[in-house]
Amino acid sequence: MPASETFWEQIGTFNEVTFPVQILLLVLAIVLTFLMVFRSGNVTDILIKVFLFIAFVWNGIVFFLIFAWSMASMVFSALFIIVAILFFIDIFKKRIRFQFPSKGGRQYITTIFIILVFLYPLAGVLFGRYYPYNLMPMSPSPLVVFAISLMSAALPHVDRKVYVVLLIWAILYLPVGLGMLGCYEDCILLVAGIYGLVALVTYWTTVTARHRFF
Repeated sequence: MPASETFWEQIGTFNEVTFPVQILLLVLAIVLTFLMVFRSGNVTDILIKVFLFIAFVWNGIVFFLIFAWSMASMVFSALFIIVAILFFIDIFKKRIRFQFPSKGGRQYITTIFIILVFLYPLAGVLFGRYYPYNLMPMSPSPLVVFAISLMSAALPHVDRKVYVVLLIWAILYLPVGLGMLGCYEDCILLVAGIYGLVALVTYWTTVTARHRFF
């Protein structure tokens, strides 16, 4: 059986078996997004970090090591676990402060990416795949898009280690998702990864230039 067919069969089984958990994660993501927009602060930061820790551990173990096990998935699982641990550590380090951009292009771009996360299953429908053979919003790729969106919106109050690992995952997974598996909706992941990288480089280049000037 071709790799793409095997992958979508695994996705279908994963969706059917874990549907209640995925709906719970989706509801929590929506609630936390509203809290970030309207009630940002220390409590919201902690709640989002706990959620991201749980969501990345869940996907890293349940999806990659149980439902979609392969040699490559072990690498993806390890990256997800690393991201989860870094978010958990930041509950105490408090480097990341989630906030929705108040104005400008970042506000619109963040809004678009978050909406696309929740519309990920519809993107699969455009390519002729229907439930359970499509990506739910809190499955691995949409989750990474969600995390990159929140991190880029939080600049400059981010932990670069988490940011960089998220971008590494996006870069490593894209040839597999778009090439081998025919997961064309991951073009969203590609665009989010490019935007996240540009936002990070632009910000830290500006900071470095300011430090040199002063």
